[in-house]
Amino acid sequence: MGPALRALVKGMEESKIRPDNTKSKLKTLASNGKPRLHPNTIADIIGSAAEACALAKSDGLTTHNPPMTPFVKGITAPDDRDPKGRYITFEETGLLIEACRRPHILELLLLDIGCGGRIGAVADITGKKVRLDLGVIDLLGEGFVETNRRKQTPIVPVTGPMERILSRLIATHGDGYLIQNTRTPLSKGARNWTQIIQRLVARAKKSRTPDQVKRKLLEPTDQGNVNWYSIRRTYADWLDERVSDAAISAVMGHFEISSRTRRQLFEFGSPTTDLYKRRKLGPVLEVAAVLNEEWWPAIQPFTSVDLRSEGESLKRTDAEE
Repeated sequence: MGPALRALVKGMEESKIRPDNTKSKLKTLASNGKPRLHPNTIADIIGSAAEACALAKSDGLTTHNPPMTPFVKGITAPDDRDPKGRYITFEETGLLIEACRRPHILELLLLDIGCGGRIGAVADITGKKVRLDLGVIDLLGEGFVETNRRKQTPIVPVTGPMERILSRLIATHGDGYLIQNTRTPLSKGARNWTQIIQRLVARAKKSRTPDQVKRKLLEPTDQGNVNWYSIRRTYADWLDERVSDAAISAVMGHFEISSRTRRQLFEFGSPTTDLYKRRKLGPVLEVAAVLNEEWWPAIQPFTSVDLRSEGESLKRTDAEE
């Protein structure tokens, strides 16, 4: 398998292997001047193939060890890439929330706003991965072995309206996929996240006031369009001046959280005490505090949806009584 993967990399780098779709807009050129796949795309394809081999071994389908992942020249790190979407303001975020007409889309949007996760990972959340008692969600998907690259998927805090949403969804769907449309997990469908956010933006634009139109809210800028990545980008940079680097890395998935640590935190019957778990989750809970105190309250003036955490809601009710 190793030689086959190396040959596949060479074929893609030399433009001998590329999409058949004539509409594919390949901007990277091979040494012969022909369009080819970007190195990051090649790395994703090769990584998926290596993961499949690792899963086959772990599931007992083969006795062969997974191959070493071949080196792909030209891969860029996140800091070296152009942003995929522009920043989004709190007012624009409120417009998107107000534009949601279907409950599962509103739930998806609010969960994404609350954890700044990659939208596919948020849609993949299962009840089994939510620990409301600890106030966190493990965004690592099911079925991935410790050697795969997705173990860096983050552990994120449950803040603002997320606890109410997750409690309701878990009561309905149990340990299964939580974001569903007509009893079908959203993650199992077409997964056209771009189309979903584009429709939300288009609907939100129609509800803008004349002043918001004048200020060009939700319009493209030289930074790009408003999309799912806009939320993630704004979330990370907003946190940058409020919490430690370790806290940002923990919730954005920029450092490794081993499978052993995840088992200690989340596996049923773990002898690890809650005190130890909360100490381990310290960076994540540090983020939770500032999200509850500043992030959600900053969005609240621009939407009619209650964004308060369960604790804040109860405090307000007690005060009114």
